[in-house]
Amino acid sequence: MKKIFITSIFLFFTATIFAQQTSFINIKIPDSKTEGTVRLKELSAEAEVYADIAVTKLDMIIENTTASILEGEIEFPLGENESVTGYALDIDGRMRNGVVVEKEKGRQIFEAVVRQGIDPGLVEKTAGNNFKTRVYPIPANGVRHLQITYQTELKNTDRYIFSALPENQLDSFDFKITILKNNALMPKELSDKNTFSFSEMNTGITATISKKNYKLTSPIIFEIPSETSDVQDVYTEDIGSSTYFYFSKKIKAEPEEKTLPEKLTVWWDISSSGEKRNIEKEIQLLETYAARLDNPEIMIVPFCNEVHNAKVFTGNSKQELKKLRDFILSLEYDGATNLDVDFNFAGGDELLIFTDGLSSWKDGSDIQQNISVPVYTINSSPSADHSRLKAIAEKNSGAYINLSNPSADVSYGLKKLLENPLRLIKIEYNKKAVEEIFPSEKSIVDENFSVAGILKKKEADVTLYFGHGTKIENSFTVKISAPDTIQTKNIARQWAIKKINFLNEDYKKNKQQIIETAKKFGIVTDDTSLIVLDTAEDYVRYNVIPPKEDEKLYRRYSELIKNSNNNSAKNNREENSRKIPETVYKDFEAFRKWWNTSPEEFKKKTNLKNKDESDSYEIEPPVLSRLFSAGRNNERENYAAESAYAFTDSLSLEVELEEKEAFAENPSAQNKEASIQLEAWSPDADYLSVLKRTKTNEMYKKYLELKKEHSSSPSFYIAVSDYFAQENLSSESLRILSNLAELNLESTDILRALADKLVEHKYYKHAIQILEKLVTLKSEIPQFLRDLGMAYYLNGEYQKAVDTLYSVAYKHWDGRFAEVQQIALNDMNAIIAECRQKKIKLNLSDIDKKLIQNFDCDIRIILTWNMDDCDIDLWVTDPDEEKCYYGNKLTALGGRISNDFTQGYGPEEFCIHEAPEGTYKIEANYYANHQQKILQPVTVQAEIYTNFGRPDQKRQVLTLELTEKKETFLIGTVNF
Repeated sequence: MKKIFITSIFLFFTATIFAQQTSFINIKIPDSKTEGTVRLKELSAEAEVYADIAVTKLDMIIENTTASILEGEIEFPLGENESVTGYALDIDGRMRNGVVVEKEKGRQIFEAVVRQGIDPGLVEKTAGNNFKTRVYPIPANGVRHLQITYQTELKNTDRYIFSALPENQLDSFDFKITILKNNALMPKELSDKNTFSFSEMNTGITATISKKNYKLTSPIIFEIPSETSDVQDVYTEDIGSSTYFYFSKKIKAEPEEKTLPEKLTVWWDISSSGEKRNIEKEIQLLETYAARLDNPEIMIVPFCNEVHNAKVFTGNSKQELKKLRDFILSLEYDGATNLDVDFNFAGGDELLIFTDGLSSWKDGSDIQQNISVPVYTINSSPSADHSRLKAIAEKNSGAYINLSNPSADVSYGLKKLLENPLRLIKIEYNKKAVEEIFPSEKSIVDENFSVAGILKKKEADVTLYFGHGTKIENSFTVKISAPDTIQTKNIARQWAIKKINFLNEDYKKNKQQIIETAKKFGIVTDDTSLIVLDTAEDYVRYNVIPPKEDEKLYRRYSELIKNSNNNSAKNNREENSRKIPETVYKDFEAFRKWWNTSPEEFKKKTNLKNKDESDSYEIEPPVLSRLFSAGRNNERENYAAESAYAFTDSLSLEVELEEKEAFAENPSAQNKEASIQLEAWSPDADYLSVLKRTKTNEMYKKYLELKKEHSSSPSFYIAVSDYFAQENLSSESLRILSNLAELNLESTDILRALADKLVEHKYYKHAIQILEKLVTLKSEIPQFLRDLGMAYYLNGEYQKAVDTLYSVAYKHWDGRFAEVQQIALNDMNAIIAECRQKKIKLNLSDIDKKLIQNFDCDIRIILTWNMDDCDIDLWVTDPDEEKCYYGNKLTALGGRISNDFTQGYGPEEFCIHEAPEGTYKIEANYYANHQQKILQPVTVQAEIYTNFGRPDQKRQVLTLELTEKKETFLIGTVNF
């Protein structure tokens, strides 16, 4: 039993700590450069605390101050023991609750309905314990109303803390907390800066505050001291036929001092996100701990996207600790975070890893298993991956020290470092009466310990044993009697949260079970989101069950389901099969017809088209003998033709491609080699002018100064990284570029721009890890798969490249991506031809032999871009001054351009099989942007091939930015 003593505290901690540890609600328009376009107008927060569980609802009014309809995002981090459990959005003047769907499905639905101009809302988890809600539309000069609910277990503290603070001043702010307990004591308010009104109820206490034109700058804290009674309250909730129980207890145990290390290795995260940590607090903890060691050797290893030079400090004198402090304070925070490093290589008897755990560069999930000494993870940022940090430490005989909680001071961290952690060694109970108890055995136990499980019978005893190592030092038994428990809500969901935390210890193995649990109990996780749709028809169309509490909506949904011929199961089977869509064969045959057409036939057909003033015509397939006709590219055509028919009889499980006897050029073509001249992309930016006037050895320092003003601009990092690369500062260039991975967690626009630049600079392994993440985030985008396949190829992983590119052909894509399969097949077949020439073995048994033919070309150009719902056009002007583009898809010289991608990403492909001599001008035109966002520059990448699909193939890449609609940029020329 707890009696309640409530204290509202605004100045209890110093402002410095709060400034670095507060979880701000960040409201913005994605990619906006304009401040104040959208703001949080009103905020009302209501918290209810019962049984050490707090449920907080944020009621928000979002205002759009522009004359445009916009999509908005709200970002907010939550604490270590907090989970989003509810979401609601105003639809037709009423609040509609969100329902849980798988994260990937929720995002796909949201983006599909936004393109239709319909009202959706979505809340999802990004990286770590960071959450984001997306709302569309926010009316021009209007408002939207939404609610977000999160659940907190007060297991490691006797305080309720409200720290999700708005960044801007509010028109109105209201806060109410209700603590439901018997025998509650009237609280005493210590701070007179803000006055709460208190009211006493039979079941507890309510405190409220209301402000106008107010900016909340400090967290609101309520203390809830523990009762010393030996009577153990047990709380239950009945859901269906299951009874869920929950109880908590303070564990008293004698501390056990651990063997202190002689060699301490400290890994210090110096990525850009490290600036959000409370560096002073972390240094104080390290100094205090080092002072307790016996003449230690301390190695500091800075790391971000890569490991930097380490520095060793010997002893713990005041002078040496000052040197250690000065060294850490001298570190610059820049670049992405890579937790996939070998933490063993620096040695040491013990590792301290100071990081927020947000591994933006590489996954780093495997480090839980392979560290040979005790590991302590230490974090002071509110935006962190608490689950990962806890798993890393506990799997390696250490502990996670979370300094981001305002109540966790240096003494709290020091105690954790000096003592062996107390563990739950064993749980005893009748398995016929109780099941699925969490946490599991061997878990580290904090002072406030809680247990949740499922009661199968009316009564049961649960005995818990605690101690250090394997030695039992303490135990207690809780008698659970269903008639005597306290019935309340949110117990089942808290059990589910504990179960998910347990399953996350082996995420890859338990992913599906995590999803099923989260969907059943309405919890947002790494793989589940909450979504709100507009109409019953939308819920039917996207196979989402609407909230049952909206009776009118649910009734209409049920009628539609009953009366419709629902073919979703059949459609799902088709989409998940490897059956090639018929349109792919048609596109492949059409491309073959084009490729087999002679220059003379192109001119003839074009003349007929002009004469008849017809917009459409058909090129007849030539006779087979043309494949072997004499001409300028006779041997090139022989190479391509043999590739086309190499597999017509059969395909073995493993095919070794035959080597060509000769690849010599036709003598008549020796003086017709192609040359590519690319225009240098040099943005007109003041910061580049500053860097150009800076000495080379001082450029990085100057960049860090400039970064303070441009820290949120992707264009800044791209342009500066390019300039550093030009100056042969490759390590600095890569570190600067890697900042894109830290800017906006899970922003596919930014990540694709990053991948494009990594490919351009030939960092293929790094590009692969970013593209693999993109494919996971947006599996419905075929362009990301094509990009990944090409990155595998450029990295020499030919089998992966072929398999990935072929998957673009057999998967079913949205209609806006028509013909992307043919472009991927052209890439795939060129790789197969190259492997044939190099005698590289490929397994082609899963590939339809009707789709294996290498369509070699004199010139091939691919244009892609990083933003969805955006229209960039490829223009190629040939030596006859005829422009090939979406309005003129076939030229008299045989130039061909692919489908016009008007809704995002590309690629657009220009090909000419036999290019007449002359200059081919390549341009990119920014035609339109359909996004409901304030625009940012679009990152465009051009790949230019000469002799594509042949042994002498050459490839050059240019990445640039287009900033204004209707802007045209000269990419370069090909002289043939």
